[in-house]
Amino acid sequence: AGVGYLTGRYGALHVGGNPIPLDLAAAIGLHAIAFFGKSMGFLGDGVAGHTRNVADGGAGIYATGGTVNFERGMISGNLGGGVSLSSTTYHFTNAIIVTNGSISATATGGVYLVGGTGVVEFSTIADNTGTNNGQSRGVSCQGTSASFDSVILNANATTQTSGIGCTFIYSSSWPDPVPTSAANTNNLNTEVMFIANYRLPTGSPMKDHANPTSNVMVDIDNDPRPQDIIRDIGAYELP
Repeated sequence: AGVGYLTGRYGALHVGGNPIPLDLAAAIGLHAIAFFGKSMGFLGDGVAGHTRNVADGGAGIYATGGTVNFERGMISGNLGGGVSLSSTTYHFTNAIIVTNGSISATATGGVYLVGGTGVVEFSTIADNTGTNNGQSRGVSCQGTSASFDSVILNANATTQTSGIGCTFIYSSSWPDPVPTSAANTNNLNTEVMFIANYRLPTGSPMKDHANPTSNVMVDIDNDPRPQDIIRDIGAYELP
């Protein structure tokens, strides 16, 4: 079940109450999902749970304050950007954030983080677009405190990352690598050749290169992780 195709001033759901678990389907509005100072949980099922917004250039998920927990879903085709969070606590696991943004100067691309703190793990952030104004259309970090663990950043417009406050471990970034720092360790600088729905092809260099200490037990399709001794980078686990 999902929210269906709904419209509203701020989005399909404008949350101002208690935390809500949601199996997310497509939605249309200024932002597909917008909330302020409260908590929201998203639970998808493979690629069926995703946000899409084709009106007004709004973001897929937009939050100011509060908490966002997103697991096993796709965020795609949002003209204003995929995820835009300000002073929010967040946790994204097994997320596919792709083909968001536009040529608009206000489009934020894949993930835009201002302040707040959180984790993005075992996710795929690829093919997000935007104008070249010096900000990444993959992950833009504006004073946040974020850990990116076992994440694919691939072929986003401009650089894959920009700003300060994000650390990257056991991840892959292409064509440009993640920034060099003591906190950014065990990362790859490797192009990923995806197949349908941003799955990994057989023999992908992402196989067996994720964080070996992770306790994430399933992928976006709810298939077990790991299939071998070590998990795979990104939202999908190869058999």
